[in-house]
Amino acid sequence: MRLTHTLALLATLSACSLDPSQEGADGGEPDVGIDATAPRPCAPPPGVSGRPGTIEDAVELINALPRPVTLPCFIDALDRPLRVSATRGSISAQPGVGARSPRFFIVSGALILSFALEGAGHDLLEFGALVSPNRSLKGELAFPVEGDVSPQAAYDRILYREDSTSCAFCHGDEQPAPSVPFANAYSSEALRPLREELVSIPSMRDERDACDPALEPSRCAMLDALFARDDLVIFDFPTSMPTLFD
Repeated sequence: MRLTHTLALLATLSACSLDPSQEGADGGEPDVGIDATAPRPCAPPPGVSGRPGTIEDAVELINALPRPVTLPCFIDALDRPLRVSATRGSISAQPGVGARSPRFFIVSGALILSFALEGAGHDLLEFGALVSPNRSLKGELAFPVEGDVSPQAAYDRILYREDSTSCAFCHGDEQPAPSVPFANAYSSEALRPLREELVSIPSMRDERDACDPALEPSRCAMLDALFARDDLVIFDFPTSMPTLFD
């Protein structure tokens, strides 16, 4: 019943994905980057963490970067190693576009960041901040960021009505989050991507090598931000976390 409701309403979504999934077990094999000595176009200033663990930490990092802040700039500012996963799953408001341009997840402590290389939602950074093993706060920001981001902006963007968010179409058991007193925030079920739709991280490094910035400047910039430095670690979502189809 929930899946039927999701498919019927997916076209109306403007924020949040099927699976802004959360923290899982450490593991996976390291994927060595292209050039560890390459200059960094963006870096967090002293006193600002490049490893955000909450949505508020991520907002603080964005506000500390030079304007306009692009999504590749934000990704480049993140501390390494990056724990990453990718899915070609397309039933999402931020879908993957096949194995060539999947949707990526970056796991930073209890915070899951997700973005797409192209297609719907490619200019969005989605947040899922774990509040329990299978439950997370949801939020989203659009890029590029021209001005300062307010503390409540990521929560406000996904509001569908005063008492719910657009995430509720896919993520069950949505409830108000009193732990975020400065915003109309909600938590809901955390979902993991389907294993059969996962995309190999080494194959995406090959896509980075083959990408032509003259033809696909945005896609290439995103791949460069991920792979220009070393220390990518493949992240496996825990099987205890449900999928949309469970």
